[in-house]
Amino acid sequence: MAKAKPRLRAEATQPGLFLLSELPDNPKLQAAAKRYVHSGRITCKDEERAAAIAEAFLSCGLVLPVARRFHVSPKTVHAVLEVLEEEGKLARVKERLSAKLGLLAEVSAEAAVEMVVAGKTQANVLPINVGVAIEKKAMLDGEATVRIESVEVRISAADLIARVQRLAAAAPAIDVESSVSTPETQGNP
Repeated sequence: MAKAKPRLRAEATQPGLFLLSELPDNPKLQAAAKRYVHSGRITCKDEERAAAIAEAFLSCGLVLPVARRFHVSPKTVHAVLEVLEEEGKLARVKERLSAKLGLLAEVSAEAAVEMVVAGKTQANVLPINVGVAIEKKAMLDGEATVRIESVEVRISAADLIARVQRLAAAAPAIDVESSVSTPETQGNP
């Protein structure tokens, strides 16, 4: 059985919750502050580290490998992304996803055309991937994905009754045997 790697202490890998320079000169309070780690927001005070974490996440899209690489918790990675979004240094998740879906739609459409031209597939098979990517991008961008059209039709009561009577006359009558028992069929006197 392989031996597990020893875990690094959080204090050695993440800055503390409080900056010691911001605390009152109280040794007990400073010692207590060193024992706690933060939610990740203080990592953004080191702009280079925060940018590196964001860049690593954007390149792979996975939180856990980034957290392991930088020796931080997954919550720290999320917090860094959130702070950078709030500060305007990183596009919002919705905008990043919209850009990726736009690229996916474009690349999928290009690949579909190449496959149809090369005779590798039928033309009616590939539009699904392109259509889904385009629709999801439109949805994220707040664009319409469905068109609903309303048409007002005015009809008088007499016209409606006449139409129902025509439809009823045109429909064939269906004879159905009743399943209701009558006193005669039950043998009651």
